[in-house]
Amino acid sequence: MTLNDYSHLDADPATVDGCGVHPGTVERRRESACASPTELLAALPANVVLRRLPVPVLAVDDEGTVWFANDGFADLVGHQADTIPSMRLDDLLPHLYPARQSVMETLSSRAEFIVELRHAEGYTVKAKLSRSALLRDDDPIALVSFEDSTEQLWANP
Repeated sequence: MTLNDYSHLDADPATVDGCGVHPGTVERRRESACASPTELLAALPANVVLRRLPVPVLAVDDEGTVWFANDGFADLVGHQADTIPSMRLDDLLPHLYPARQSVMETLSSRAEFIVELRHAEGYTVKAKLSRSALLRDDDPIALVSFEDSTEQLWANP
């Protein structure tokens, strides 16, 4: 960078555009720098938002293939987030569904209940399963979140 790259800091406010960038600078700004909060939220990629959420989130298809897990979920089950998509749902929730029901039906019927997750170290983590954030019947995946209930259950057996 050169001194001219910082020229907007000393610029006359009348010559600075609405985003605080002097028209003569070479400063690079994303197009969303001036966006309203609504426009900024609408432009955020869902994958980025899901990854950054502190809430454990998991995406799985009807065959039990895990397609996505954020760091919150990875922390909950003791795995690295990038290794979970190579796993099957029954590796993570071994007692969740009977063979006669599809994964989607089971997730839907178990929503808002406590489920047992298998931690990487072999112990059970109890967590409340949410309803899928994807609401249409023909959605190819379920996107669910979990609320760790372990401490609450230990405190109130």
